[in-house]
Amino acid sequence: MRKQGRVKLTMASTENADGMTEELKRHLISCENAMHAASQILAGHDFPRDTRTLTVIGFISVLIEHQESILLLIIHGNTGSASALVRPVVEGAYRALWINRAATEAEVKRFNEADDIDLSFADI
Repeated sequence: MRKQGRVKLTMASTENADGMTEELKRHLISCENAMHAASQILAGHDFPRDTRTLTVIGFISVLIEHQESILLLIIHGNTGSASALVRPVVEGAYRALWINRAATEAEVKRFNEADDIDLSFADI
């Protein structure tokens, strides 16, 4: 997990966010703090180096980056672009959960070699 370059929201950084209520600003800062806490928890553990675990960690890393980007885009008033990242976050979360729990070793291998999951999103 990366440790630098994370979002650093403060009430001051949200001052120019037109039309944003103080409650929403506080909520966005709370979301950022939760993502940072999750990153710190993941960075503080020595996980197994097997393909399944590394794949799930890769998904989580990308999901956190997307969520940080969503926050920055919202702060800067680019809600359309922020919304475009919501689908990859949801799909990535489903895929990570499937890889972590339900996928067979052969399915994990196929995903890592060919970026292929032989199930529909609904079936995952």
